[in-house]
Amino acid sequence: MIYIRKILVFCLLSGGFVVLSPLFSASAQTSSDLSGSALADRFRDTELAFEADLNVLAALGDSFARHHGPYVDVRFKGESESLTDQGWRYGASVQVRANNAGRRGNFTAPLPDHSSQAAKIIVGASTGLHGSGAHIWLDQAELYFRTQWFRTRLGLGKTAHMLEQSDLLQGLRWSVTQDARRDPSGLNLAHTGSSLADGAPTISVQSRRILGVRLAASYAPDVDLCDLGCQPSLPSTIHADLESVWSLAGSFSRRSPRSGVKWDLVLGLEQASVSDAASPVFDHPWFVFATAVRQGGDVTLHVSALTGEDGFESAGRSSLSSGVSVERNDWTWAAEMARGDSDFVKASSQSARIGGFRFVGERGVAGLSLLYVRQYQDLADRDSTQLLFEFGLRF
Repeated sequence: MIYIRKILVFCLLSGGFVVLSPLFSASAQTSSDLSGSALADRFRDTELAFEADLNVLAALGDSFARHHGPYVDVRFKGESESLTDQGWRYGASVQVRANNAGRRGNFTAPLPDHSSQAAKIIVGASTGLHGSGAHIWLDQAELYFRTQWFRTRLGLGKTAHMLEQSDLLQGLRWSVTQDARRDPSGLNLAHTGSSLADGAPTISVQSRRILGVRLAASYAPDVDLCDLGCQPSLPSTIHADLESVWSLAGSFSRRSPRSGVKWDLVLGLEQASVSDAASPVFDHPWFVFATAVRQGGDVTLHVSALTGEDGFESAGRSSLSSGVSVERNDWTWAAEMARGDSDFVKASSQSARIGGFRFVGERGVAGLSLLYVRQYQDLADRDSTQLLFEFGLRF
């Protein structure tokens, strides 16, 4: 797995511009056929784009998270794109992320109900909890090819589930109850943004939107759940090696010309096979998800749901969230509620948030929120109330 990743990164950063070979194919006949001006004209059709963002979150109040903040997340993305005579587009994109608090996704827990392996630590396939410490990682490195009908991607990228996922509330990255980059409470189990193929080489195909409908499919041949880091990373840590991760998704997006109301609907499936299927601990993980967003005037409503299995026997997982946001002058105010259940960690959570954000200048965004999370377990219940301050820069 790690060798496949290194090969992809090497191809993208040093030799990956082989995808741009059509720029030179016509000139391969003789060196005299390609003048300096012709070469300049071909490169003039290649567009380079860069974007970056910085997000900082400070939390005041009770927290059960491993890291109590402040939390810092940095993202940088570069992309090149060229246009053929037929109107097709092709290029490469690389995205690097770094933070001081770990990524949301896999999680480790003591191995339940197996006394012979009582000292072992197991890793969940797609829980919403955190399972790694501060680090920097290559989040995306892919080649792509796009025609007027479809777009194909190859490399470290998103699955179909992630490609079609809708942004529930724009602006904030962390101060939300559902799919936040970081859970400052350490108790919130509501999450639909994780993927079984996170950090793995993936090939995906995404259609263009026709009559509001767009379809996507992706495949990852092999996945190492700890490839991006697991916490704790110990010799006693065990996890299932996933293979043949399939993801299918479809979305519908349309705005009514009369009322101006826009609907965004997403439905999809992601599943994988466990190469260690002989072990009684592991089971094939899967999940289905659905999202609905309604935007009308200054009011946005959303609901999101997920249910599935987390890769172990009797390790069901579900998540449900809903919210409303209202734009008033320069501010966007929001209220959200979410619930998450995980048999893997034998707990459930309920969370609620109220708050608002506004854009500052051309590139800044600032927000203030009040977050309450309560987690229910067999031994004891825990709750957290926090005041969140988030600031971000977009470039």
